[in-house]
Amino acid sequence: MLKKLLPAILVLFVAGCVSLQEQENKVYSASYVGDAETYELKEVVASVRLNDKNEFMNMHIVFSAIINPKEDFIAPSTYSDLRNIVNRLQSRIQSQVLAELLSMEPAVSLNLQKSKEIFTTKAQAVFDNEFKKWSKSSYFEVKIVVSSLYLTDLSVGKESSPRRWGW
Repeated sequence: MLKKLLPAILVLFVAGCVSLQEQENKVYSASYVGDAETYELKEVVASVRLNDKNEFMNMHIVFSAIINPKEDFIAPSTYSDLRNIVNRLQSRIQSQVLAELLSMEPAVSLNLQKSKEIFTTKAQAVFDNEFKKWSKSSYFEVKIVVSSLYLTDLSVGKESSPRRWGW
């Protein structure tokens, strides 16, 4: 009798009638919860037109790179290389987003949710286009996100950073 039931039990198990605990319910230690690393880029500030009367406000945009490994073990120097790549690409990202912002109609640029979507898409595309050239890009998932977006009057500008002289 057991010999006849064993194949039926195996068929039920393989067919999925017996459910196992799902991966999403698995508990991890604190070091595995959240993103592996976040790198904040420099703030972009640009004046945007409010209306046809040439009234302006400053738009402040801050991007962050959210970095997660796809491999179990990655050498620390590889993370360092990735941070350097993100750092070197931030001017390219900012200039393309600024060009996008300056080409937007006032109604679109003042819709912060729509602007955030446009800027995120543009920044990710600029990053991905260069990042894929790195031999170790397949080791990581990097998402470029807008981490801060707000409007101020023209009196509020970008914080100045000290100039470096004599490399």
